[in-house]
Amino acid sequence: MQTNALWTLDNETRTEKAFCCIHSNARDFSKLGQLLLQKGNWNGQQLLDSNYVKQATHPDIAKEYGFSMWMDYENKYPFYMFRGHLGQYVIVIPSHNMIVVRLGEDREFWKNPNPTKVLPQHIYNYVTEAINMGNKMNAATF
Repeated sequence: MQTNALWTLDNETRTEKAFCCIHSNARDFSKLGQLLLQKGNWNGQQLLDSNYVKQATHPDIAKEYGFSMWMDYENKYPFYMFRGHLGQYVIVIPSHNMIVVRLGEDREFWKNPNPTKVLPQHIYNYVTEAINMGNKMNAATF
């Protein structure tokens, strides 16, 4: 990573919170997504066991969740992701070799206007729009 991250401590015990609150920047969060996309390998060095990455990026508890990661493999563009406490995301779209990072706060984070999906509709919008932008960039001539 390029910068030191901050992991928020619990006020009472002064230990790291296990459920949230790692603060960093988009570039470093994207590297976490890239590490998963590369099955735990970074520059030829296996940092995470590839079997663990496979398990972590596939359903365990429910078809949309496992090992603290969210996913939708039934989507037109299958993806898996880290989901932050207030609407921050690190989304990995393997079919397009793409990582999407969103750091902004979403006050409507827990509302889901799409009752047929566990994940909020805006996540699907991020995935689709990122792919559309990537397609436009690939089609552009420089």
